[in-house]
Amino acid sequence: MFINKGETDNGFIWAENKHGKLTLIAHTKPSENIIIPFEINGKPVMTIGRELFLYDQNLTDITIPDGIISIKSHAFSFCNNLININLPDSLKSIDNHVFYGCKKLTSITIPKNITSIKQTAFDNCTELTAINVDTDNKTYTTKDGILFNKDMSILIKCPEGKRGTYTIPDSVIGIGENAFKNCTKLTKIIIPDSVIAIGNHAFCDCEKLTHITIPYSVNEIGAAAFYGCINLKNVTMFNNISIIRKETFYDCKKLTHITIPDGVTEISNYAFSDCSGLTDITIPNSVIKIGKWAFSYCKNLKNIVMSDNVISINDYAFCGCSNLKNITISDNITKINKWTFAHCPSLTDIKIPNKVTMIDHHAFHDCSCLTNVEMPNNNIEIKPDAFYNCSKLVKHD
Repeated sequence: MFINKGETDNGFIWAENKHGKLTLIAHTKPSENIIIPFEINGKPVMTIGRELFLYDQNLTDITIPDGIISIKSHAFSFCNNLININLPDSLKSIDNHVFYGCKKLTSITIPKNITSIKQTAFDNCTELTAINVDTDNKTYTTKDGILFNKDMSILIKCPEGKRGTYTIPDSVIGIGENAFKNCTKLTKIIIPDSVIAIGNHAFCDCEKLTHITIPYSVNEIGAAAFYGCINLKNVTMFNNISIIRKETFYDCKKLTHITIPDGVTEISNYAFSDCSGLTDITIPNSVIKIGKWAFSYCKNLKNIVMSDNVISINDYAFCGCSNLKNITISDNITKINKWTFAHCPSLTDIKIPNKVTMIDHHAFHDCSCLTNVEMPNNNIEIKPDAFYNCSKLVKHD
């Protein structure tokens, strides 16, 4: 809570807390070169506030004095012409999105006393090729311009300007959240068999990545790990994976084939949504649950094979699979959920398993070529719009 506010002659609006420490909360006089004051009216400036220079297109160079201990979120976001910034030794934390979209920033040095750098601090810095770290820093280190924790067991951030092939050091056991996010210039990433965990969004939007081998040692792949890898064609995974998490391969449009490992028990929401290159999927015997939208809009998917171990197929799971012709639904399914097979115009025949007691709203909406539905169980509750716009349906018995 602030107890006092004011403005300096050079356009800094400040706010004072009850301890007499100042936060810079706005700046009204844009300039190419800015020097942050270390004190105002004899009181120390401790914090660069949230969104202080947001969208400042004039800023090219900034000097931050010793005494500043934290930089809050979006402080320099979209400063598209920022080239040079020197961080002081007093600095302890850099918040999320602090340098988001600073497209001309090519390198930065982390000073010795920083103990906290949020995962998205350098997101969308597309020309950043090196995150350097003071050798006296006890929390972080760097190798080849890539940010690690001190013992190099966690790869924290690869700068988005890195190009070509990168081999992860074999000291690494974890690839952090957003670690390679938006590394659009990397064409190949080699993961060593020391790695056991891949974080959320770890390889998100790596647009030039075409192949990836996930070693046997990996037992955890985070949500959206390969989201938007639009040129990814081949993925090799082993049997240590138990869950394909939410959005893991969402929008991997060129993925033509993937073997889901035995041992996977759940394919989560949107896991393969919009993988328009997939033509066939075999769901292993270990899978018991298929999440919402899991294979939605896989427009070239023609055949799906699943075992009777699947007990749950959630809403929209195969919605928009416009070339889907053959699917055998698990005999242990008890409900066809809403919109599960909607907009599958190539589907002509379907057999409803004997244990199904309900076909929910819009389950087969707009399956315009569906002509035959076999229902062994005569006691199924069919919602009035379950087969909406199935104009060729002549029998369901």
